[in-house]
Amino acid sequence: MSVGPFTMAAGDSQEVVFGIFHAAGGDALSSVTYLKEVDALAQTAYDIDFALPDSPPSPNVTASAFADQIILVWDDTAESYAATSEVDLDDAGNPTTFTFEGYNVYQYETASGAGNMKRLATYDVVNGSY
Repeated sequence: MSVGPFTMAAGDSQEVVFGIFHAAGGDALSSVTYLKEVDALAQTAYDIDFALPDSPPSPNVTASAFADQIILVWDDTAESYAATSEVDLDDAGNPTTFTFEGYNVYQYETASGAGNMKRLATYDVVNGSY
């Protein structure tokens, strides 16, 4: 990667913002098209000073381990989540609103979260949305 050139005097400072992203389509042409879309989203995020919607809060989870099963119990902290995105616009240019839709439960290869992961279950809000 390269950035610049910058002409700076002693004591000057320069803020440099960069992003690295990946976008793969089914073939070379669709990959370039998708990369342009991702670039436009990244530029919009920069233009609005990264005022992106917060992620949903993580629920508090209690795990109980038994010989042949693990029981997970979580609270409803995330279920009141709703956020509006000025970056993700619909076809008419209106902001998109995101609301809580459910939980995905994953099993990781290690306790630290490193390695492979596998989705074990999805618990979706019963509302007709996907």
